[in-house]
Amino acid sequence: MAAGDRLQRYWRPIYALELSLLECPAFAVTLLHALWIGHGAGIEGFAQLSGLLMTYFGARFGVLGVYVGGRTREKQACATEQIAPSVVNEIVRAVVKKK
Repeated sequence: MAAGDRLQRYWRPIYALELSLLECPAFAVTLLHALWIGHGAGIEGFAQLSGLLMTYFGARFGVLGVYVGGRTREKQACATEQIAPSVVNEIVRAVVKKK
């Protein structure tokens, strides 16, 4: 559970906080402000960029999700002194058992 260095220990929590406390609220406030004042160009800009924004935030939260799963496995491995199986390994094991 003890990370080897400070960068490894702190980058992921900082990433999560920055994404969920700064980026998402900033985009939401900007969009809501454009809607509130009726700024047509801003609303149109968000509409045109909606696919890009969904892809961007999907990728960012996907990285965060992979981190959470990986960090859980790391902690389990440290606690049990065995490598915890991944979801993919569990699925493969279940499919192989059925044959």
